[in-house]
Amino acid sequence: MRDGEEIWEKHPVYSVVYGIIRKEKSLTFNELVNKVQEENPDIGVEKIRAALVKLEIWDKIDVVTNGKDTRVLLRE
Repeated sequence: MRDGEEIWEKHPVYSVVYGIIRKEKSLTFNELVNKVQEENPDIGVEKIRAALVKLEIWDKIDVVTNGKDTRVLLRE
């Protein structure tokens, strides 16, 4: 890849993340990162966090922290 070229993703990151959350219903943030990176190793943690923010704003998920773990839950 040369400077100035961009790689277009087949699916937006939020779509990949939401697909996994819909299938699992509830998982920790670390589990989510592992599953996303199994599908697409190029998706980094910051992109996953940004996708979670979008999905939470769109009322699709809840992100809950209990002090030591961060859990991602499908909102139904």
